[in-house]
Amino acid sequence: MAADPEFQPGAAPFGNFINYYSFNPPENRLRLLPAEFYTIIKRHSADRPLLGLDIGCNTGNLTAALWEQFSSHSTGDSPPDGEDSTTGTAALQTSCTRQDSTTGTSAAAVQPNHTPDCEDSEIVPALKTNSPPDVDSSTPASLTDFHMLGCDIDSVLIQRAVENNPHPDHLTFQTLDYMIPEQRQETLGSYLQRFGRAKFDVTFCFSVTMWIHLQNGDSGLMEFLRSVSGWTRFLLLEPQPWKCYRSAGRRLRKLGRDEFPRLKTLRIRGDVEREIDRCLTEGCGMTRVGGFGETQWGRKLVLYRIWGDTVGTETGAV
Repeated sequence: MAADPEFQPGAAPFGNFINYYSFNPPENRLRLLPAEFYTIIKRHSADRPLLGLDIGCNTGNLTAALWEQFSSHSTGDSPPDGEDSTTGTAALQTSCTRQDSTTGTSAAAVQPNHTPDCEDSEIVPALKTNSPPDVDSSTPASLTDFHMLGCDIDSVLIQRAVENNPHPDHLTFQTLDYMIPEQRQETLGSYLQRFGRAKFDVTFCFSVTMWIHLQNGDSGLMEFLRSVSGWTRFLLLEPQPWKCYRSAGRRLRKLGRDEFPRLKTLRIRGDVEREIDRCLTEGCGMTRVGGFGETQWGRKLVLYRIWGDTVGTETGAV
């Protein structure tokens, strides 16, 4: 199998790298997420289980690590002095107001990628960062009841995630081609139905937007964002800048394979991050809450929230 070019580490047309977490372990993202992040999400969940969705979960390592961080972050935390109860942290700057318009259509296959680097420093303000919250074993606490669904287009990666699932009572992994609306509705809808819910509390999209864009074009990227925003109340996004697209093309050329057929036809190019942000805030009814710094490859982690979200008033998604 190792000799088959389809299974070479660089051959990942959907970002479905077979060794992803060997060079980008979960802690690379987790250390950017301060305690305030967990507090923000939990504060808006009221007294009910938290539901999370990880799109492009690969073998589930980061999914499991996120679950552990949320679960170890006790409930009932009161905000520090000076915090705004809407954002959950005084350090978080909300720099966006709602604007109404409409944007593109279609959706996409998912999966993580890795390549440097983001250059648009304007997209979000920085939020103070610190290590993920630790559990103080000396203080009794009500731990968070958190359930997560991890999905990926690659059935082999999902099989590995299932086999190595450290928390099977709380983590579910399923193969999903997010590009197919019927699959999306069935997989996400049936999971939510188990909890009597219409939306996820938080959705994670770590380095998946480029693969959606490359495989489905500009309209596919826009539709993916519109769809995801309809399924969730909060969205944590790590978009890839244009530099990553060029690196992905080079990897394929080194393997002697054809380049991504849509790459040369894309009209959204150098300003990918800005267009993603514009689609979410102007066309998807989301507000940019703030940013959590950058990864080692210069990619920003950006948190969005559905505009005017009120617990218990969710409507369905498509």
